[in-house]
Amino acid sequence: MLKFRRRFQTTPRSQLSPQNIDADVSLDPALVCSSAVSLSTSALFAALMLYLEQKGILSTQDHQMIYQLAVSLLDTGPADDGGVTELARSIIKEQLRPN
Repeated sequence: MLKFRRRFQTTPRSQLSPQNIDADVSLDPALVCSSAVSLSTSALFAALMLYLEQKGILSTQDHQMIYQLAVSLLDTGPADDGGVTELARSIIKEQLRPN
């Protein structure tokens, strides 16, 4: 289990590394870092989308267009990445489905 929040708040950015983050030692440090980056990016994106919708800046159509553009951007990515791009594409397409 990660014990990240307390330490992150007091650790200067230049000192953040897998070795400086208290994490379950059975986890691969690279996986912990990449997962944290992915989670933080996703949370920031979701918060931005929600904020822009609440402000009336984004419509439902705008929201869908952003996800469609994201899928298009992934289509220009590397073809041989072990399925990562295809999985990301699938996750984004899930957001386009009607509720």
